[in-house]
Amino acid sequence: MYKNRFFMESSTPFRYASSYDKEVVSKILRENGVDEIRCLSCGARLSLADLMYYNDHPAGINGGKWYFFRCPMCGYDTSLEKILIKARMGRLQH
Repeated sequence: MYKNRFFMESSTPFRYASSYDKEVVSKILRENGVDEIRCLSCGARLSLADLMYYNDHPAGINGGKWYFFRCPMCGYDTSLEKILIKARMGRLQH
């Protein structure tokens, strides 16, 4: 388990995603052929339960939200954008 969970739940601009946010991100992942999400640092499996966001990002979607997955094993934040880039690159290599 991520050791700094207290920090994660303190008053930061990061928020846990709502069920609506999870639906939006799930649709984006499906549309881009992403079947499995893994931490880019330690390789642990990630799920929509690990989805978080912060507001007012210039490249954000769904009202300016920047989505990322916080790894429960190492604490690394993997952005939705990085996952999509990796998926696109994987399709180009085949």
